[in-house]
Amino acid sequence: MPLDDDQKILDCLDGNWRTISQIRTRLRCRRTDGKLSSTLQRLADTGQIERHALETIAPKGRGASRSAKMFAIQVFRRAMES
Repeated sequence: MPLDDDQKILDCLDGNWRTISQIRTRLRCRRTDGKLSSTLQRLADTGQIERHALETIAPKGRGASRSAKMFAIQVFRRAMES
């Protein structure tokens, strides 16, 4: 499936927040070259979809002296109409 087809990306999105990996799975796309990510960013910049960053904490390192590391995961959904 060509990733430059914006309509297919828009069609796979609904009101649920989804990560890039989840969107890639729904599209049955195996490409990991960043094209899907850049397309999603462009669609969000133009207001066709919504983008949100979820901040989360993940363990860093192994063993008894584990520390936590903050990072953000971007999620996307179809833009809600007002």
